[in-house]
Amino acid sequence: MAETNNTTCSICGKGYYLCLACKSHRTTPWKVLTDTAEHYKIHQVIKGYMNKVYTKDEANKKLKAIDLTGIEDFKPNIKSILYEIMSTPMIETEKADVDKAVYTAEKAEDKVAKNDMATNKMNDNKFVSHKKERYKGSGKY
Repeated sequence: MAETNNTTCSICGKGYYLCLACKSHRTTPWKVLTDTAEHYKIHQVIKGYMNKVYTKDEANKKLKAIDLTGIEDFKPNIKSILYEIMSTPMIETEKADVDKAVYTAEKAEDKVAKNDMATNKMNDNKFVSHKKERYKGSGKY
């Protein structure tokens, strides 16, 4: 007897058959919510992101490890959340590396500026010292 679809995938919305009398869905829990194991992984990432278990960056990293083939056919609300997660312009570790590089560069510029100021001050002192020597007896210094 042909089995008719009795549930739908929470990710793509396609119908599939789930035998509730069988114990097989106890060993493969993804069958209760989704039609494939990959869709269950997507479901888990979205659930974690929506419940604030994962940050956007963490969810993005997890999604990169999952096969998102057929994303065009996913339910609109699922696509929307996935695109939101994947729209992360720069993950935090990369941002931290960039911030560190900028900080290091700024620190180096500050050091150069301080060295320039010290050199200028030293040159000014030499100039004043030279002027003092020149006008030693005149009373100007």
